[in-house]
Amino acid sequence: MLKNRVLSGLLMGALLISAVVWMPDFHFGILLIFAFLVVAALIEFYRLLDAAKIGNYKFIGSFFGVLLLSATWARTQADIPDVSGIIIFLFIASVFIRQLAVKVTDGGFLPVAGTVLGFFYIAFLLDFMARLLFDWDGREGRLLLIYMIVVVKFTDIGAYFIGCATGRHKLIPHISPAKSWEGCFGGVAVATAVSVIWQLVSRGNLGVVHFSILQAVIMGVLLSVTGIVGDLIESLFKRAAAVKDSSSVIRGMGGLLDVIDSLLPASPVLYIFAHLFLK
Repeated sequence: MLKNRVLSGLLMGALLISAVVWMPDFHFGILLIFAFLVVAALIEFYRLLDAAKIGNYKFIGSFFGVLLLSATWARTQADIPDVSGIIIFLFIASVFIRQLAVKVTDGGFLPVAGTVLGFFYIAFLLDFMARLLFDWDGREGRLLLIYMIVVVKFTDIGAYFIGCATGRHKLIPHISPAKSWEGCFGGVAVATAVSVIWQLVSRGNLGVVHFSILQAVIMGVLLSVTGIVGDLIESLFKRAAAVKDSSSVIRGMGGLLDVIDSLLPASPVLYIFAHLFLK
């Protein structure tokens, strides 16, 4: 298992570097990448609902998830208003209309709740990742996105190795038996150190966005803690569905959702912090 995790981590690192070097500046291909991510992750989440015997409307959730990301992308390509609120309204209305067509009323709230939860858990949070990229032109937004991924993923790496070496006190055993408080604090410390190193190496310069040592520490702690919470949330969903992994796509790591679970809640945290505090 450790070998598989290391190999999968190296593969993800190579893909990450390739994305930094080769990703075009706001061409249609970027939208296709995000569309693939949101559809694949939503399908995995809705399969968890299927395993838990909870009905859901996969097509509606996936369609409006892609539409939400498309609206964010289109807003940066042309001088058009942000219509995210309208899309969310249309999504919720579509789910209710679809449920009204079902003749059996028993448990009718479950498909509605499951579909809406999947949309906000996956598409809504992924939209903040797209906004991190699109709200700053060119490489500046790209570096913010890469910074977040590196810090959050080093949280996972630090928590895993430090937890394996020193973990004695279980964090939340009924949700994730393998996680420990020692691993949690170790992951936060490693991620914060990586954030500070990033700031020192880059001199706090991410193009039009700059951050200080203090901000590097704050962001390191915020992103790592949020990433751990995101990982626990997905573990909670998998426990409820009585499955080990959301899928078996990525060797040693499970499905796509198992890889991005910690990134989902970290995206709006960095987005809000960047807009409020980074110059």
